[in-house]
This record gives sequence, C-alpha cells and structure tokens, in this order.
Amino acid sequence: MGRSLGISDTIILNWVNQYKQNGVEAFLKRCTNYTRQFKLDVLNFMIENGMSLFETAAIFNIPAPSTISVWKNHETRQSASSL
Repeated sequence: MGRSLGISDTIILNWVNQYKQNGVEAFLKRCTNYTRQFKLDVLNFMIENGMSLFETAAIFNIPAPSTISVWKNHETRQSASSL
C-alpha cells in the first residue's frame, strides 16, 4: 500500500500502531514539549518492558518513534559525561 502512495511501509505501520493505541487522537495536533521526567518515564518503560521504539511511541502517543531514539541518545551522552 505504501509504495502506491510513495510512502515507506515503516511509516504506514507506525500510523497503524498509533491508531490502534490512540484512535483518531493520534493524528490531532498537540503540544510536543515533553518534560524531562516524561522522557525518562518513557525510556524506563521501554527498557523495563522490552518494547520497540514503534511500540513505545504508539503507547505514549508520540508521533515519531525517532523522538524516543533522540532522547535515549541524549541520556546516554549525559550519563557518560557525568562519569
């Protein structure tokens, strides 16, 4: 389906997961400023439950799974610099 629209299958799968978890709300514009505590909670949830970026993004209604990856990389750098 994605190919006929010029969209990758990964993006289509992300949309489907978002819809399954959050319904139409997943596609409404919303505030995307997240607190540091929220970011840490999301990362901890993902690690503790062995979830993928896509699954975690869908559960927490985060539009782009790559956002979580950025948070993870940032926290890893922060931890390394504090050693």
